[in-house]
Amino acid sequence: MMIYMAFALYWEAQPFIEYLKLKRDADFEKVQLFKGSMTPKIPEIVLFLTGPGTINGAVATAYVCGQFPPGPEDLFVNFGICAGTGSLCRGSIYRIHSIYEAATRRWFYPDMLLRTGDYPQESLVTFPVEVKTMDDQPCSLADMEGSGIYQAAQMFFEQHQMLFFKVVYDQPAAGTEGRRPASPGEEVKELCGRGSKKLMQDIFDAASDLEKLCPKKAVFSPGEIQAQEHVAQCLRATAAMKKKLGQILYYEKLSGKDIEALLRDFCQTYPVKECGSKKEGMKWLGALEERSWK
Repeated sequence: MMIYMAFALYWEAQPFIEYLKLKRDADFEKVQLFKGSMTPKIPEIVLFLTGPGTINGAVATAYVCGQFPPGPEDLFVNFGICAGTGSLCRGSIYRIHSIYEAATRRWFYPDMLLRTGDYPQESLVTFPVEVKTMDDQPCSLADMEGSGIYQAAQMFFEQHQMLFFKVVYDQPAAGTEGRRPASPGEEVKELCGRGSKKLMQDIFDAASDLEKLCPKKAVFSPGEIQAQEHVAQCLRATAAMKKKLGQILYYEKLSGKDIEALLRDFCQTYPVKECGSKKEGMKWLGALEERSWK
């Protein structure tokens, strides 16, 4: 199996390149690409730089995945710096559970089923330009590449094969340009390097879980299908919400859970039948997702 890792900037990627002992592949001139594996037991890594911006992110991701077509057991990871609201912790790593593309007003939902440590979860908005303030934004984090990288990656990977993480670099406030250190490159490297070893171990664990799941195939009984449809209806689920519900239950089925019993218990624990809107439905869907880890 292989792990694909996309970074916008070299400074973001450098701690990972050094820790993983990756080597630059000189055959690639259009995209800076690094490859290698720490040991024979660890998956091969394909790490590449996209450059800043949504279009650059999408083009580089599509190009690399076209050159190295991924299989069902492979994992895709995007990591990099972002802006954050003042309530978040600068230098902390957050796992992204939803991405909003400001230019098109579209939402995307990276899969949250693979277990990757205890990173707090936040939403991410992608802007075509650098954000000047986080006031009145639809998400708590902001970058310039996330939505482009996600849309390109989903052409080659299933949702459960993709992980997105961001580390808060600056916290721009209204009427300011945000925090601009004298040596931004070195500071980006330092921030991204703080949690790089732990993050890589969590990524390796997620890859191991994914590899174990690949040979299996979940088959739902008519009763389980009916129960799933009933819950989707109660949640007033959109097409995206139904897909997310299906992914949660698919993982639980592979894990040997009784799906009908799980959904019955879910409906008894939470006021699902009283759900009045899809926004409220998203809240209870999130509760089901968090409960599924227990």
